[in-house]
Parts: sequence; C-alpha cells; structure tokens
Amino acid sequence: HRLSSWWTFSRIATKSFDDREYDAYRLCYRHQQPYLSKKQRETCYTRLDLMRAVIHGLKMSIKECKRLFKYRRWNCTTFANGPHVFGKMELSGHRESAFLQALTTASVVHTVHKRCYSGKIKNCNCGSGGNSDAIRKRFVTSSFKWSGCRDELAFGEKFARDFIDDENEVGPKSGLDLMRMRNNAAGRRAVRKSLRLNCTCYGASGSCTVRTCWNSTAEFSEIAEFLMSKYNSAKHVYIDTNNLISHYHTSLSRIKRNKKPKPFKLSMIDRKLKRPAKDDLVYVDFSPDYCQTNHELGRQEY
Repeated sequence: HRLSSWWTFSRIATKSFDDREYDAYRLCYRHQQPYLSKKQRETCYTRLDLMRAVIHGLKMSIKECKRLFKYRRWNCTTFANGPHVFGKMELSGHRESAFLQALTTASVVHTVHKRCYSGKIKNCNCGSGGNSDAIRKRFVTSSFKWSGCRDELAFGEKFARDFIDDENEVGPKSGLDLMRMRNNAAGRRAVRKSLRLNCTCYGASGSCTVRTCWNSTAEFSEIAEFLMSKYNSAKHVYIDTNNLISHYHTSLSRIKRNKKPKPFKLSMIDRKLKRPAKDDLVYVDFSPDYCQTNHELGRQEY
C-alpha cells in the first residue's frame, strides 16, 4: 500500500546518516525501489540533493514525535526492520496517523527551505529579490536590502506536494488518501504560518539608515508543538461515500482543477460542529487503547 510509501526513507533516518553515504543507486533503487511510485523513483534518481533533505526531515520528525509523545500511551514507537517504520500506524486512519502525516510533510518543507537558503539544493529559486516591494513599504524612511529567497517556501511546498502526495489527475483514490492529503496540506501550512520577518539595521551612531531583511521559519520543534496542539484538537470525520468532495478540503490545486465527481468526501461525525479549518488535522478512525492486546493488529505493531 502506498498511502505513505515515502516513509520508508525513515529506515535510513533512524540510523546514522551522512550525506556522502548514499549515492542514487543505493538510496533510490536498492533500498526504496519496491515502495516508491514510478514518479517518486524518477525524482529520487534525478534530485539526490532533495532526497537527502527528505531523509534529514524525517530524522527531525522522528525526534520531535518521540519527544512530544514520550509520556503518552502511544510513544511514537518505531521499528528498525520491515517496510513500515511506524508499524501499522502508517496504514491507519487514527488521530496519531494524522499527526504523523502533517509532521513528516512539514519536516520536508522546512528542511528543503533551509537547505535551499544555504545553497545545498540547486535550482530552487533562492536569491535576492523576494518580497522587497512589499517589505520596503513598511520601512519607507530607510534604505532597504532584501537578502531572502524570492519564493520563500514555495519551492519546498511544491516539492513536498508533488513528491509526498504523488497524486494523479483523478485525485485521491480512497477516503484514507483524502485524509492523508488533507493532513499533508495542514503540515505545509504549519510551516508557512511560522514565517517571520527578520531585519538588521546598519548606520552610524545607532541609526538605521539601511535595513537588511529576510524571512525565516521557526525552529522545527516549535512547528512540531503547533501540530501537537492540532493533534489534541483534531476533527473526527467519516468517509461519506454518497456525495461529492466538499469545498472545505479542496485547497489542493489539483483536486480543484478536477471537475469529475468523486464517490466520497470527508464529513464531520457531529454535523453540529464547524467544518475543519484548513490547518486542522482530521482522522477517520478512533485510536486503539494501546495497552490492551489487539489480536487482529497486535499491540507490537504500533
């Protein structure tokens, strides 16, 4: 199942990883080939710099997940062997799965943005230009220099959407796909919401005759904590197979462009409650007890 096939890179992230350790063959074919889609494999072969960012992002995700869930029944258990580093959680519709979907997507956006800015990723539209006109209006009394990326997070967001969602022209194929894509979008939005404007003043005697400004994201630990708050208030929805996709989860541009009717949508369990906001997490299944033995799934699978 390819709901979260790219999470197989986590098997590398849980080990000591050096950028120089994996070439394209070892990283994309030998280790991941059975689990990635054709499109994902092509990206892996041609953009090894981005794949390294994916692995480092997943490493951050695992670290933050274990920190935030350290004292909970489900403590972000990971498994060194097998294709699913998070066990059956990767294939479920639980609240914890929603958190993992958003967190791992956010980690890729965050890492790609940071590496793009530092020059570790090629052809990512990072350089002078940026929001200079908009920022300059805020500082009309001083000279202004923009030192950020032209597209800020746009490159990382687009890569995460294209690589992780791996959607085709017909959009999501199941309700769990729809849940995953919606939580992925919430993860991307969490990084964008963390953007901060930083400026440094230059001038004689403490004056501010010249300002140099740039945008930066919050530390990933802060983004993870924001997503944890969304986990705590996640919305329980169900897969409605009798209607078309409703407007509140069609922010994904490819779904917007698709005019074909869909046989399912995500609807609130309690219709009296407000529909989820774009940055809310959604889940379709109640979480198991995590303490009582489940003979179907096996407690150890989580």
